[in-house]
Amino acid sequence: MVPNVALGELLDLSQYGLSVSSVDGGQYPMFKMNNFANGFMSDSGVDTVDLEYEEFSKYKLEYGDILFNRTNSIDLVGKTGVFTLKGNYVFASYLVRLKVNKEIADPFFLNYFMNFDRTKLRLRSLATKAVSQANINPTQLKKLLRVPLFPLPEQRKIAKILSTWDKAISTTEKLIDASQQQKKALMQQLLTGKKRLVDPDTGKVFEGEWELTHLKSLLIEEKSRNKDNKITRVLSVTNHSGFVLPEDQFSKRVASENISNYKIVKQGQFGYNPSRLNVGSFACLNQFSEGVLSPMYVVFSTNDSKLQRDYLSYWMDSHEAKQRIKNSTQGSVRESVGFDALCSFPFILPALNEQQKIASVLTAADKEIELLQAKLAHLKDEKKALMQQLLTGKRRVKVDENVTA
Repeated sequence: MVPNVALGELLDLSQYGLSVSSVDGGQYPMFKMNNFANGFMSDSGVDTVDLEYEEFSKYKLEYGDILFNRTNSIDLVGKTGVFTLKGNYVFASYLVRLKVNKEIADPFFLNYFMNFDRTKLRLRSLATKAVSQANINPTQLKKLLRVPLFPLPEQRKIAKILSTWDKAISTTEKLIDASQQQKKALMQQLLTGKKRLVDPDTGKVFEGEWELTHLKSLLIEEKSRNKDNKITRVLSVTNHSGFVLPEDQFSKRVASENISNYKIVKQGQFGYNPSRLNVGSFACLNQFSEGVLSPMYVVFSTNDSKLQRDYLSYWMDSHEAKQRIKNSTQGSVRESVGFDALCSFPFILPALNEQQKIASVLTAADKEIELLQAKLAHLKDEKKALMQQLLTGKRRVKVDENVTA
C-alpha cells in the first residue's frame, strides 16, 4: 500500500510571485499564467521586467522548480508546470513556486501528479469561485492535497517512463506543425500557378495560361426551402469540422421547431454563414445525402464542367481568399460576406484536369497530417492510461537494485 501524505510535507518552500509591471526589453523574462505548455514552462510570448539584483535573486527560478497557477478561470486554475529552461527567469504574482524536498520527492514525479486528471478535479474542488475567476489558497493546497509517496527511486522511474511519452508527443506535434507549414507553402505555390504539376496523361508539366474570371461565372445559388418539412436533419457549418449536427456541436438541438423556411443543402453543395466566413466556416456537404440549414446561411453549387469542388474548397482556405474576404468586409458594421460579394471575387481558373491534380496533391498532404494527428491522439490516450496506472499505484514499476542502494 502506497502511503498518501499532504503536499506540504514534500516541500522545502512555497512562494508567491512578483507583483511588478512588465516592461518592453526588460532585464529578466517573467512567467505569467499564459506560459504553461503541457506540464512545462514555455518562453513563448514571455514578458520581461526590470529588477534590482537582490530582488531578482529572491525570485530566480531553478531547474526543477514547480510553478502553480493559483488564480485563473475555474477551467484553468491549478495549471502546473516544471521549470527546465536555461536562463534567468522569474515569476509573477498569480503563480506560486513549489520547491520540492529532493531527499523524499522527485519534482518531475510531483509535476506529473499535479497534471493528472484526477488531481486536476481535486484542485478545482479546492478553488474558491468568484464571478469570472477562481482562486486556490496555497496554504489550503499544502494541507488538503494528498500525494502518493512512492519510494524516491520509484518516483524517478515513473517520471522517466512518462517523459518517454512526452518526448514522443512533442516529436509528433512538431511533425504536425512542419507538415501544416509545408502544406501552407504548397497551397501558396499551387493555387497561384507559381508551381505547375506534371500532367499524368502527358508526363509533362501542365502548360497554358489560367483563365482570369470571377466566381460569379462558376457558382449557382441554391434557394430551395424545406416547405413540406420532409427533411428533418438540421445542420450547421463550423470552421474546424465543416458540416456538423448541432447536437454534436452544442450537446442539444438548437434549431427552431418549425424548419419549413430552412434552406435545403444536398450532397456536393456548399454552405456558409455570411457572418462567419471570415473565420473559415465554409464547407462542402460530403457526409450526408441532404440536410437543412438556417435561413441565414448561403447555399450554392458549382459549375462542375469548369470548377472542381475540392479545388474550390482549398482555394477558399488560401491566403488569397482570406485576404479577399477581409477586404470585402472592411468598413462594414458587420463582417458579413453575402453570395453577391462572394461572386465578385476575382478568380484565376486552371483547366479542370489541372485543378483535379492540384486537389489530389493537397488531399494527400491532408491525409499525412490526419495520420499524424491520429498518432498524436493515440499517444495522449496511452499516456493518460499509463498515468492512471502508475500514479495510483495500481501498477508498480520495478527499480534496479543498484539505483536503490
